[in-house]
Amino acid sequence: MRSVAIVHVVLFHVLHGIIRFVPQQDLPAVLSRYPLWMNFTWQLFGVYVIFMVSAYLLSLGLIQNLDQTGTIDIRSYYIRRVSRIIPLYYVAIIIFAVAQKDTLSDVFLAASFVQFLLTGKAIVPVGRSMVYLPACNHLGPDAPKAPDAMALHRHRYQPRSQVCGTGGTNPVIRGPWAMISCNIMGIYLFHMPLILVGAIVAFRSTQPDALAHATVWQVWGVFAVATLLSLGLSAVLNRFIEAPIQMALRRKMGL
Repeated sequence: MRSVAIVHVVLFHVLHGIIRFVPQQDLPAVLSRYPLWMNFTWQLFGVYVIFMVSAYLLSLGLIQNLDQTGTIDIRSYYIRRVSRIIPLYYVAIIIFAVAQKDTLSDVFLAASFVQFLLTGKAIVPVGRSMVYLPACNHLGPDAPKAPDAMALHRHRYQPRSQVCGTGGTNPVIRGPWAMISCNIMGIYLFHMPLILVGAIVAFRSTQPDALAHATVWQVWGVFAVATLLSLGLSAVLNRFIEAPIQMALRRKMGL
C-alpha cells in the first residue's frame, strides 16, 4: 500500500505543478481535458496512506518485540527510527539549501524538524509533512494492544529486515513493489525537482506557456519520467548513503 501511495504522491504533485504554473486564462481548458476517472489524483490520500501504513507497521514491530521478549525496547526503537529518517533527510536539506542559497538558520530549523512550524516555509519541498513524519509516525511509539492485532502479527508476519538494500528479505513486501517501498524515503524527498525534469522532457520546453496545451498523455509522461528518475536516484542514494549510514549508526549504538 505504501508503494502505491508514494506513486500517487508523485502523480498528485505532477498535476498540481501543472495547475500552479499554467497561465490562468488557460486553466479551464486544461482542466476540461482531464477525464472524470482521474479525479482521484487530486486527493491527498497518498500521504495519508503512507503515514497510516507506516504507523501500523511500526506498531507491528513493537508488538513483535513485546511478543518475543515480554517488553518493548524503547532505546532500540528510537535508534531505528532516527537512523531511518535522518540520513536522506539531512542530505536533502544540504542539497536544497545550497541550490536555494538558504541561511544557516533555516538549515538548523529544518534539521530540527520545526522550520515549517516556526516560519511557514521549508527548505525541502515536502518539508511541511516532515514536521509530522517523526512526531506522529516514527518517533512516537504507539503499539496497539488489541487481541486481533496481536493475532495478525503472530499468524501472518515474520521478522522484517532491518535495513532495505542490505540483502535481507521483507515478507511484508513482495514483488516489484518491494523496490519502491524500500526506497520510499528517497522518492518522497527528491521527486519534486525531478517532476520539473519530466515536464521538460514531456513538453519539450521550459516555458510555462507550453502547459496551456497540456494533454492527459503529457501529464502521464511527466509522471512516468519523474517516477522512474525518482526511483533510480533513490536506489542509488539507498545503496551508497542511506543503508550504509543506517547500518553504521545501528552498529555504533549496539544494535
